Amino acid sequence: MVQSPSLSPEDALVLADSLKMLAEVSDYLKRMPAVPATLQLVRRIDKHLEDPKTLVAQRMAEAREKEMDLRKQTRSAATYTPAGLPVLQVQVCGEKVTLKLGDGYLGSAAEYPQRQRLVSLAMRQLHEGVELPLQAPPTAST
Repeated sequence: MVQSPSLSPEDALVLADSLKMLAEVSDYLKRMPAVPATLQLVRRIDKHLEDPKTLVAQRMAEAREKEMDLRKQTRSAATYTPAGLPVLQVQVCGEKVTLKLGDGYLGSAAEYPQRQRLVSLAMRQLHEGVELPLQAPPTAST
């Protein structure tokens, strides 16, 4: 069985940049005077950029670049009680995952039974497993 090649993050960035630069060179040369050598070079560059293998490599590089951008983001998720108190909070930043009890379990001694219910609920969710969709933080509008 043949495995598809894998790109390292550095290789993906270099490949994506090289293909973008090659497309810019082609666009620039097309604006030059129509000299046979220039036209021939433009045809060779465009043929290379349109080659199915190049297109696959470009898609792989773009996908790897998007993956690396996603890994740089901090994403989070949480479970809540019906009253809206956070039970479990998850934060993923790069390759690191932080899992903690929600702030709702903190409180005064008078709220001890409520805290115990939240801790029990959190433990039950952890034991049973809970699937949380990760969300990127909202971007600041300028």
